[in-house]
Amino acid sequence: MGNRQKIWFEWSQYILGDKSQPHQLKELSVRIEADIFVGDYFEANSIPVVSEKVKNLLLAEVPEYVDFFPIQAFHHGKKITKDSFFIMYIKEKTDCFDWKKSVYRTSILNNGEKSMRSIHKLVLLEDNIKDKKIVRVAEVGFNIIAVREDLCQIILNSGAKGIEFKELSQTLW
Repeated sequence: MGNRQKIWFEWSQYILGDKSQPHQLKELSVRIEADIFVGDYFEANSIPVVSEKVKNLLLAEVPEYVDFFPIQAFHHGKKITKDSFFIMYIKEKTDCFDWKKSVYRTSILNNGEKSMRSIHKLVLLEDNIKDKKIVRVAEVGFNIIAVREDLCQIILNSGAKGIEFKELSQTLW
């Protein structure tokens, strides 16, 4: 495995009462097992987690698209106190997957429904996302977040660590 980080959620309590009050999600913790942990972004079980620095930057740039839920982060059993971390939730799913130009594999579930198994070439419908700086792709079972190039540059120029943006053609799911 080398330097790959093993990250998973350790749920201490999960309260999600009324859906109209999503900020009632409390006392989440994430446990990070890695030799070195430095980062403003990581994924825990494919759920995006960001530092306060990235949270504040995104709230300044795209507040209408994102919500954040605070979590406690632990590295090798010790609580990380120098930084605050948040689950990043993209509020809106966007129908933008190009079924004709993308290359993907599906499988049939026990109930007969098709399920996306893997994506080898991701192509998005530009007309559906042209005005949005950040989107969550709706039609696939993967947590795919697409970020417009100008927002990528703002994030990279902020000095945020651990964030890597890939061209769509470089990415496999």
